[in-house]
Amino acid sequence: NAPPAIKPMAKPADAAPAEMLTATGQPLKILVVDDEAVFRALLQNLLEKMGLQVVAAGSGAEAVASFMHEQPDMVLMDVMMPGMDGYQATEYIRELSGDSFIPIIFVTAMSDENELALCVMRGGNDFLTKPINPAVLRAKIEAFSQLRRLYKAVKSQRDELAQHNRWLKREYEIAEGVFAKVMHSGGLTSPNIKYMLSPQAIFNGDLLLAAYRPSGELHLMLGDFTGHGLSAAIGTIPVADIFNGMTAKGFPIPEIVAEINQKLQRILPRGLFFAAALLELDAKNHKLSAWVGGVPDILIYGAEQKALAGRFTSTSFPLGVMATDQLDCHVESIEVHPGDRIFLYTDGVPEARNSENAMFSQERLEQCFNDGYEPSVLYERILWELDQFRGAHEQSDDVTLIEVTVDPLASNPQANSNA
Repeated sequence: NAPPAIKPMAKPADAAPAEMLTATGQPLKILVVDDEAVFRALLQNLLEKMGLQVVAAGSGAEAVASFMHEQPDMVLMDVMMPGMDGYQATEYIRELSGDSFIPIIFVTAMSDENELALCVMRGGNDFLTKPINPAVLRAKIEAFSQLRRLYKAVKSQRDELAQHNRWLKREYEIAEGVFAKVMHSGGLTSPNIKYMLSPQAIFNGDLLLAAYRPSGELHLMLGDFTGHGLSAAIGTIPVADIFNGMTAKGFPIPEIVAEINQKLQRILPRGLFFAAALLELDAKNHKLSAWVGGVPDILIYGAEQKALAGRFTSTSFPLGVMATDQLDCHVESIEVHPGDRIFLYTDGVPEARNSENAMFSQERLEQCFNDGYEPSVLYERILWELDQFRGAHEQSDDVTLIEVTVDPLASNPQANSNA
């Protein structure tokens, strides 16, 4: 005689133990799928004696329909069934369950190791061989029930974290919009200015501003707060307010530098400072003046020479480091000519790294100035060289590059529009 499909239990079970309860305290609901009515009834009776809820299905198609309607917590699936077999039904159930964890245990009379391995490969979490041992069945149900509760807890935490991240992103977007409005600089729309700002984080520690004095000279400031992200961007609002306000009132660069330094001395925490360059371009009189404190050299590309024609180097400490009465605020001046290009950039340009951790370097940047390019294409050439060098390597710092063309007609767009 064939062995019984289910071995007898040692003793009847009471109500479902805590290990077999759902998070709401209800007994687990088990979907039993088998085309043999006798075995299905025996297995259903065994599970009910364990205190569990049972839904029975006699085919793969019926199993899929029952899963959709009953939403069970676990499935005991026969493999060999006419029509839709257990493997096919499992595929449909996996699609329907989405990211929910529904344990599926294949119940089979097969004993071949390859066939049993196939049960797991085709979407099952485990298998039971007939005749069913009630103790083994109970142990597997308890184990998967605990695993399912753990999965639900992790999923709940993940969903909460995702919701928090969405909220945080929204908060960042609002703050970023405020920063953008506060630091909007109309002077940057001048046709003789090209610039690129590439923040490493949502907020940019690099600050770029341009504005015109009432007398028509262009004031431009490029600065780099320590670090990047929100902590670096925190000082940009007061700096932008001082720069724009004092430029509109006609103050010269040295007084603007002194006022910004005094403000940052009061508000910045220890260890946070602002490396910056401020320049004044009087294109009509061919004069460029600059103060540089802690940022890379300002480079001037001669339109006639098609080569590096001059530079301003850092002669002072960054702002916010020392008292204003100890800070060197004087400017240096040079002669420039129509068509010359003035380049400012933060250390994110020469210190950009590639996949081999090599830096782009000041030397590689300046080589672009000595290759004889037409002035009109030099800015794009530098960006191309930088992009080719970095490749797909992740950006590690804020990167800002700006080109200003010496153009007397573009020196005061507001005056030109009112003419």
